[in-house]
Amino acid sequence: MKKIRNIIVAIIILTAFCGISTMAAEKEIKLTNKKWYTYQNTDNSKDPVNFKIQVNGTGYVKIEGNGYSTPEMSYKSGLIVNYYNQNWKQMHSSSYRSVFDHQPGYFAVKKGTYYIQVPSYYKVDIRYTFVNVKEKSGSKKSKAVTIKKNKTAKGTLQFGESLSKTDWYKIKLTKKQKVNIYFTGGATYFLNLEIIPASKKTMIINNRTSICIGTNVWKSAGKLPKGTYYIKVNRSTVSSKEDCGMYTVRWK
Repeated sequence: MKKIRNIIVAIIILTAFCGISTMAAEKEIKLTNKKWYTYQNTDNSKDPVNFKIQVNGTGYVKIEGNGYSTPEMSYKSGLIVNYYNQNWKQMHSSSYRSVFDHQPGYFAVKKGTYYIQVPSYYKVDIRYTFVNVKEKSGSKKSKAVTIKKNKTAKGTLQFGESLSKTDWYKIKLTKKQKVNIYFTGGATYFLNLEIIPASKKTMIINNRTSICIGTNVWKSAGKLPKGTYYIKVNRSTVSSKEDCGMYTVRWK
């Protein structure tokens, strides 16, 4: 009996030691908002590096970075990254995301702690920028918020929300005119914009556009009749609730 007890104790100690060793193997580095950080893999470790970030409000985080895959630092490439919340839940549906200094990655956040996990590189340059977003959108069509001409509405679709989550806006045309709607954003998967006339007598062909990162402009084919038009923003139909992102809407 004593021998069995000693074996159990040894297993517990060994398990604890392995756990500590595994945690120690994965480096954790805290980043500072808007400041570049350079990580040098001096011990040629093959373990990923976890960059910890802290945000103090609701908005989005922009990730910029590059990696060097050779000891000579002669080849600069984008970074393969994963986004996680404080419970280590992955914050996008795909297995990885790629970011570059000229094409950042984005994810929407609420106040809390988050992690950016980067696989083994010889050298990593990385930076995050948190932008606070005070969103004013309607949760349904009847509560749509008016966007005035040449004014910008900002919004986020947060990690973990229902896929049915939709943001509603509206514009009011005081005369017959052409309309351009600028849809800008950054997301882990595609965001959609749809324009819907309030009047059933008005028909719009090709009334949708979408973005992942960048800007798309929806242009009316001709002059739209005077009246109210609703703007609906939501995730792509093939997104998951792990996908998230930010967007802006402006019209003229």
